[in-house]
Amino acid sequence: MKKTTILLMAGFLLMFGCKKNKIAEDLNTSTLKSTKKASIAQNLSFSSDRTYNLNVVYFIPNDLDTLAGYQTNLSDIMLYAQQWFKDEMTRNGYTNKTFGLYKDGANVRISVVRGAQPSSYYGRNGGLMATEINTYFAANPTENSSTHTLVLTPPYGYNPDGSLIEGPYGGSGHWCYAIYYDGMHLNHKGAAGTEGDRWTLYVGGMIHELGHAFNLPHDKQKVSETNTIGKALMYLGNYTLGKTPTILTAADAAIMDRASVFNTDAGSYYGAVTNSISRIWANYDALTGAMVVSGKFSASNPVTAVAYYNDPNVNNEGVGTNKDYNAITWKSGIIGTDSFYVSMPINELEYKTSATPYEMKLKFVHANGSRTDFLYTYNFNASNVPVLDFGYKTNYLSRTGWTIASSSATQSGNPATAVLDGNTTTFWHSRWSTNPVSYPHNLVIDMGAVKAVNGIAWKHREGSTRRAVKTVEILGSTDGVNFTSYGTFTLSNSNDGMNYINLGGTKNIRYFKANMINAWDGTQFAAIAELYAY
Repeated sequence: MKKTTILLMAGFLLMFGCKKNKIAEDLNTSTLKSTKKASIAQNLSFSSDRTYNLNVVYFIPNDLDTLAGYQTNLSDIMLYAQQWFKDEMTRNGYTNKTFGLYKDGANVRISVVRGAQPSSYYGRNGGLMATEINTYFAANPTENSSTHTLVLTPPYGYNPDGSLIEGPYGGSGHWCYAIYYDGMHLNHKGAAGTEGDRWTLYVGGMIHELGHAFNLPHDKQKVSETNTIGKALMYLGNYTLGKTPTILTAADAAIMDRASVFNTDAGSYYGAVTNSISRIWANYDALTGAMVVSGKFSASNPVTAVAYYNDPNVNNEGVGTNKDYNAITWKSGIIGTDSFYVSMPINELEYKTSATPYEMKLKFVHANGSRTDFLYTYNFNASNVPVLDFGYKTNYLSRTGWTIASSSATQSGNPATAVLDGNTTTFWHSRWSTNPVSYPHNLVIDMGAVKAVNGIAWKHREGSTRRAVKTVEILGSTDGVNFTSYGTFTLSNSNDGMNYINLGGTKNIRYFKANMINAWDGTQFAAIAELYAY
């Protein structure tokens, strides 16, 4: 069904009589031109081919005003962005997919929201603007077409060197913030000099932030793609768009494929989903020079793709939000309804030295646009080969004859023997109901005879209240009396798979002891589903 609304801007806008501050010219003589009334035609009829569309908001603090020609210039920029995403989605196999906009010919619907406060009040805090924008949407519900919103503001002024004094800039949830400056014209795309540089910085930056609003994390192109198809938008698109080839990665496209505004149906998006990985295998295939990851999952909403983010912690830069610009990604489809497989050649990774640890993030894209993420860690050894200490292994030692030598205080009904029963739904739990005990907790396993052990496999309790152990010391012994420590290890907090604790070589031991030091949830409690040796 075609969605139509009539926009009567002049009747809706809150007008303020405050005098607009004079803003100095920049070095290229561009000035902030104002227009006291919105330049959009009063009776344009905006329509869309879909239910969910990007909201485009032009937010004006009360000491500033709209820039002359904004309706035409911003419409041109938004139509360019819409086509750019369409081209890149098509290249990635999602033919003609792009985000929806309310349009009337070459005009895009732009909701002008006049702020109640001066620019100094808002500063770079987008949340302050969002409060007023949501009030505007409540009064004008036909202009709120989805959860995805782009907020543009005029520059607050210019610095002596001609650079813009910016308002909010960045992404937050399904909202993003960017700048619309005087001179942000489509004919400056690729231009030489300051105008072209500024266009790339701010239009490329705006489209990068739109990527965040369309559910994308940062990522980087594969090594081989840099000189063949281009650099990723979610890497440094604000330095490349309009100048050199800029791309969506396959992972980007798979995630945006399920964004509400990229689809024409009227279905329900972004509802809560559950997902668990019941099995995961990970290994390095020396023959192909690739990391191979596969597994099985169980999800409450269908999974359309899995994106794999390899985020290096280069020079201890950290990982996670705003530390992930260099995360190189792959994408795979689903095998049947519940399985996945990917092969990731390591020559596509930029960093492969033993000094660089990695996070591998598996991002399951659900049909309703929601995403479930699972995080694993790995590193490279001295031979520049990845060591994948997660996933199920097949070389576990037989647990026949294994017993519990000792354990710290145990909760009734959750005995220590549960860690040896092969059932991941049963578990040992520290005592909590009566006279609860605090960390450290400990558990000693007697393997019945001396075994050659290279590591311990640790399975957290499953479910939402897992009481997952975070830090553990592993010790070994031949007699059950004298123990040798093999180190203190940090387990992952994943609700799936195994933690593999490498002991740094083969240890000939009969007993191994787990001294549990603290928990991921910060409580005094601990639980373990299964323990193996390999």
